[in-house]
This record gives sequence, structure tokens and C-alpha cells, in this order.
Amino acid sequence: MILSIEMRNEVVSIMSGYQGPVYTVTTKDGRILGKHLTEQELQVKLPNIYHFLKTSYANDEKGSAIWAGG
Repeated sequence: MILSIEMRNEVVSIMSGYQGPVYTVTTKDGRILGKHLTEQELQVKLPNIYHFLKTSYANDEKGSAIWAGG
């Protein structure tokens, strides 16, 4: 797994796939919303989560912004 992002109601796990990242999205109670989705599949099946990921960023310990979108 490359990383896991915990949102308010979902957890997104991003893994390395053969042709790029793949996404698994679960609810906090463990229900699977999508498993091993490509970016295109994520965009179609879970557009709100796709948009959240594409517009997200994180700060490192030095305060530098790091873009997390694909």
C-alpha cells in the first residue's frame, strides 16, 4: 500500500497497480464501496471521492504543501 486517507465517513487505500495507482474505498464500519478501482473507475463509481482526492494536498513537517492529486 502506498497510503491510506481517512475521510469523515470513508477510508481510501491507494496501492500501486500494474498500470498506475488502484483505489479501494471502504466505509469506516468496513463496508466495501469499491475495490482495486483504476482512476477512471473511481471517477465513474465514486465521483465525490475522486474529486476530493484530485483536489487534496498535504503539508510536510517543514510546512511545504505537497499535492496529492493524481
